Amino acid sequence: MIDNIFDNIRHLLHEEVVDEIYSGELVKVSRISSMGQTTDWFDSEFKEVAVLLEGAATIEFLNRSVGLKKGDIVIINPHEIHRVINTSPTGLWLAFYFKEK
Repeated sequence: MIDNIFDNIRHLLHEEVVDEIYSGELVKVSRISSMGQTTDWFDSEFKEVAVLLEGAATIEFLNRSVGLKKGDIVIINPHEIHRVINTSPTGLWLAFYFKEK
């Protein structure tokens, strides 16, 4: 259980670390820490609202890229294929996932 978003953050060299904060049928909340990785391509059934709490990153979509800095928010629609590239070594995200009925 995470009581403080900045406590006990783990960074792994070869993959992002996803800590589940809450998971329900229609909503999930995760803390994601990264260390410079480029992720695989994602194609999720959830709408995602991601907040970059620390660091900088670029999210690459099939038709564009979005650069993010600390505090920026990005909204990703269901089945909007994307991946995270160029993450700084201490990237920290708070991600909310919503499944629309």
